[in-house]
Amino acid sequence: MERLHDKQIWPPPGGFYDYVDTLNMSELAWEFLRRNPDYQHDFATLSTQIQKPEIVPSGHRLWKAPDLSATVSHWGLWPLVDPELSALDAPICWLPNTGAAVLAATATRAPVAAEADLSLGTLGSVRHIVVRSDGAQCLLAHNTDLSIALEIRGDRIVDAPINLTFNMHRLSYAAKAALWLSNLPGLLATPQRRISRTPRRKHLRDALVALDGHQAGAEYRDTAHIIFGRAQVAAAWSKSNRAMKDSVIRSLNRGRDLARGGYLRLMS
Repeated sequence: MERLHDKQIWPPPGGFYDYVDTLNMSELAWEFLRRNPDYQHDFATLSTQIQKPEIVPSGHRLWKAPDLSATVSHWGLWPLVDPELSALDAPICWLPNTGAAVLAATATRAPVAAEADLSLGTLGSVRHIVVRSDGAQCLLAHNTDLSIALEIRGDRIVDAPINLTFNMHRLSYAAKAALWLSNLPGLLATPQRRISRTPRRKHLRDALVALDGHQAGAEYRDTAHIIFGRAQVAAAWSKSNRAMKDSVIRSLNRGRDLARGGYLRLMS
């Protein structure tokens, strides 16, 4: 996806936002954060510290994250990610205190590769591995319903298949960790994306459209064309009936709120 806020692409081409209907809440949180002008500024300031990924033999992208900083902690994302990258292409590795699903584990090289817990060659739902300066390897698994980050210490999965021993940070974390662990095998086995158009997702998609329209300098009616379609706007938009315009304004306000920090609520 191109950045509307930089390139002023408006109106967007047909189908521009279709990918949004395949994203989970963690990924949607990123879509709002990357539209935040303050985040864009911070990334530009620190971008020289962020290296391009290495493509390992399995085809996965290996990112090396710089040291944890106050800026990283502020946004809840380690490393900071280029806002030009959509959620489908970004190594979205949220810190545990954001409410994101993060499972900690210790890795040992599997004595029998075919019986390993994890092998890169079989992880279709994983595109990115983030290696942090503290030694942790973060494997990011995503599908339309869920994102789980595996924060792994010990032997490197890029060197050989591994077995995992899972760790809990605190007892209060147990219920969430148990739920994420129960979902992990299915997530790793079914990486396919699908279209999901729930009312909540529609509200979030409309908020993204309204936010992009505002940043591109579009009129409310032009934004309504993207959200509702030209035929519906032609039939319902009028000076005497503000319902559709008010709907666009509500979407914009929702988008602003989510971009300015409300994105964290999407993962709670």
